[in-house]
Amino acid sequence: MVKVVPQDNFLRQQMIYSELLGRARLLIAGRFSVRRAEPVIAVTLLFRDELFEDAVWDAKDKGILAKSECFRIMDTDMIVRGISRDTGKDTLIAVESSFTVHDGDIVRVNRTASALRKVFPDADVWAAVYCAAISDENSRRAEDDGVEVISNVRV
Repeated sequence: MVKVVPQDNFLRQQMIYSELLGRARLLIAGRFSVRRAEPVIAVTLLFRDELFEDAVWDAKDKGILAKSECFRIMDTDMIVRGISRDTGKDTLIAVESSFTVHDGDIVRVNRTASALRKVFPDADVWAAVYCAAISDENSRRAEDDGVEVISNVRV
């Protein structure tokens, strides 16, 4: 079987988003030991769970989050909510997707996870990047920063 990889960056990014959206429940549920995994934000689908969004903006109104942190959460490629199979606690996983992970992807998803911890202090919160490729350097950085890498390829 031949795998076609588009050369155009936009098309490559759309391929990654599409794959992430199509496999999100399986990927997240398996990787993070989460049941009932459901996206609460999926930017490429323009999908946002209203109750989740309300909780974020209510946190801003109460002074828990800065406006920039609200926008960081809302601009995250995907946020999945589920229940930890290990602890039974609510779990949120922030995911940034990119064909090739760069430093900025790791920084952004960490900022999202930090903001989510402020809004949902009793939940387990994880950060992840989903990609087709990641350099050894960025793989180490992600590991050092506590960001889970979901990828099959190293470049």
